Amino acid sequence: MPAMTAHGTAVFGEAVRLVADALGVELDDVRCVAEYAQTTADLDLGSWTIPAGCVAGVHASWQGVLDGTTVVELNVRWRKGQTLEPDWKIDQDGWVIQVDGQPTVTTKIGFLPPPYFQAETIADFMVLGHIMTAMPVVNAIPAVVAAAPGIATYNDLLLTLPAGACRAANSK
Repeated sequence: MPAMTAHGTAVFGEAVRLVADALGVELDDVRCVAEYAQTTADLDLGSWTIPAGCVAGVHASWQGVLDGTTVVELNVRWRKGQTLEPDWKIDQDGWVIQVDGQPTVTTKIGFLPPPYFQAETIADFMVLGHIMTAMPVVNAIPAVVAAAPGIATYNDLLLTLPAGACRAANSK
């Protein structure tokens, strides 16, 4: 199961490498460490069921290692339902970004629908996730078009900004 988790979350390993590159750090290793939680009761998710005793929670930690020390770490924790063992708590939806140093800086980023948003199904809420996933790519188009030929990463492009976002929000 750890190999399947590493494969399914490999994009986070890429993010660890990208951050290290931005910091000018050449990592010795990038590894995925995973933990799992099982459900103690059958979970009916509408279109499918997770039977009791099966995995219903995954915690994947992607770690960039330099000289035996983790210097860049990205953690994701997903859970289905309220019957996990162990019963992992998720303090908030969204992201917590922490940079350890002097001073240590912590930022919490949450996601809420806009005031005019109306949802009746889980699929309606999933649209918000689709929009958040697409926004960086769509907003990067001008910078990618202006870049030199070849492969470019966030480290190679100018800061991508959501130009026109205020006009779009005001048209609602």
